[in-house]
Amino acid sequence: MKYLISVIAVVSLFSCTPGGKKSQSAGASDDGDTTVPANTDSDIGVEAIERNVVVRTFNEYNSALSMATGVSVSHDAIINEFNSIKNSLPANNSASTFSSFSQVSALRLSFSYCDVYVNESDIWKNYDFANYDDNVILNMLMENLLDYDSSKSADVQKFSELRSKLEDIIKNKPVDGKVLVESTDGGTDSVKKRLTTMTCSAILSSSYYTVL
Repeated sequence: MKYLISVIAVVSLFSCTPGGKKSQSAGASDDGDTTVPANTDSDIGVEAIERNVVVRTFNEYNSALSMATGVSVSHDAIINEFNSIKNSLPANNSASTFSSFSQVSALRLSFSYCDVYVNESDIWKNYDFANYDDNVILNMLMENLLDYDSSKSADVQKFSELRSKLEDIIKNKPVDGKVLVESTDGGTDSVKKRLTTMTCSAILSSSYYTVL
């Protein structure tokens, strides 16, 4: 739980919205209609979600995370977390149902998926975190969880802002003078694995997954 609290602190500093998935910015639309944010609570950095945005319901979001990570929705860790937070996630596709509580719940569920994904998936379970550069790890996460190809300059440019924010997590950048994971929490491999899980959580709780 202490690592989940840490990543909430980081995600509060930015709105993790990959390029190409983001809706229009709040304000007047192309046809002149004025949109109103569904929630203006900025304590955890919740994006201004417009009326015309379609969000995933709790079941759709759960399925999307399962498909992205390959972790079954019936995994014990997922069932327990999903049942505890699903009432805070949207019951329908209206953006007005997505609140600051929904964002925290999305982060909690994404953290559970990422914890299993990093520790049990074929991609990561035997990964030598200690001997790989942070940029290599971040590329792997983004290429597996986003429509991103690090070899394509267009993708690099489109996702540059998001990548910069994710680098703050994977590189254990201090927040308010305190790093996310202390070196005393284990060796280099253990620390990097936790940071990878946090970075994964930031991706899966972003509007790339919460918005249809």
